[in-house]
Amino acid sequence: MTAEVKSAIAQPLTNKAASLIELAQDFKLKGFISELSQQFENPSLYRDLSFEDRLKRCFDAQKACRDTARFNSLFKASMIKTKVYISQIEPDEKKGLFTEDLIVLSEQKFIEKCTNIIITGPTGTGKTCLASACAIAAMKNGYSVRFYRINDLIALLDTKDQLQFQRFKESMRKIRLLCIDDYGTVLLNDNVVNRINEIVDCRYNSGATIITTQLKRDSLDLAINDNCPIKDALLDRLFNDNSRTITLSGGSWRGSTKEIRGSNV
Repeated sequence: MTAEVKSAIAQPLTNKAASLIELAQDFKLKGFISELSQQFENPSLYRDLSFEDRLKRCFDAQKACRDTARFNSLFKASMIKTKVYISQIEPDEKKGLFTEDLIVLSEQKFIEKCTNIIITGPTGTGKTCLASACAIAAMKNGYSVRFYRINDLIALLDTKDQLQFQRFKESMRKIRLLCIDDYGTVLLNDNVVNRINEIVDCRYNSGATIITTQLKRDSLDLAINDNCPIKDALLDRLFNDNSRTITLSGGSWRGSTKEIRGSNV
């Protein structure tokens, strides 16, 4: 590296530049500060850019930093274990996963329309992976998410007294995307059915729900005792005619190249 190139990189800040960065620090503009510091320390890399272009880069960096912080906060609260991206999932018509399905999950319009998504299929066909990827896409778009395996949700609901449940229900009302994984693996008791029904009811027209299940679309009622007085009410709220169904089929995808592609773009 020549002395001329070295002098063009990582130059010390002038007093005015340091003052501007210190001012940005007062407003906690982390992304803005990072880009501004790069411009001050490497002036030759930016000399062909106009003032407006350089300023825009600073604001873009701040937005990216804010969006990353927002996503990290949403992801931590979502209770999803691993990050899976829709771009990692390979469509396969033989498995029942169509490109159109991935587009719908990626575009997220179903959340704004409060349309529920039902993902059915045998074990290992990618139901949880697909729901998780959709949830990640939702959080990247700024939507709040909660992800529960049905057994964990049952245990949670059964341990709450009435006041605790009311608070929990109110928190669920504010969640834009609720994911219930493995619905149908256990029979829901009347108390859980009643409480899930209250949660779904309070979320009506305020959020969408994704349900993954091994049950077929016309057998979803089997997870609820026939004698439960509000069985039909819950089924209608979760699995009404406006819901979109994705039916996966075939053998297990786990560990195969058909599960994920490895890209997080």
